[in-house]
Amino acid sequence: MKRPYSYVVVQYVPDAGAAEFLNVGVIVYAQSDGFLRLQVDTRYERLSNAFADFDGSSYRRAMMNLRQTFQDARRRLSDAPLFEGDRKFAEWLRLLLPDLGASIQTTDIRHGVTADLDEETGLLFERMVTSRKAHVDERPRRDDADVWRQCEAHLTPAVKAHLTSKAFMTNR
Repeated sequence: MKRPYSYVVVQYVPDAGAAEFLNVGVIVYAQSDGFLRLQVDTRYERLSNAFADFDGSSYRRAMMNLRQTFQDARRRLSDAPLFEGDRKFAEWLRLLLPDLGASIQTTDIRHGVTADLDEETGLLFERMVTSRKAHVDERPRRDDADVWRQCEAHLTPAVKAHLTSKAFMTNR
């Protein structure tokens, strides 16, 4: 069964006066399902290529704050229902994003219907954000295992025999 949803596109706007922006994420909301999802791109190579004097650390910090705000909101769903009553999506956006600063903005609210809200969030993110990237020059990201395999390939068997696995943990 298809269900209605609302969404906005999250945009990076370095100078509102210049009216230039790049899409960096999506927020999807379906009140009937108690569904609220944020998907953002924290990689900023495309932004630094597009905008002179781009501050990557400030952008990454803003995206981390945005993610944390949404994680906190989702945690509160079990304590006090976020979707109780007839709140409009615009009201939730004002509550969750009171002032991210002028460089992070959202589009007007858009609407759709879908049978799978999680899948639709991914499709919207692909359509609005990742499809706009220049994939030609983009190198695939490597995880820890990929990095280790490359290093291990250069080690002799005698050195490998002396290696042991270690785990580092904090008190957090």
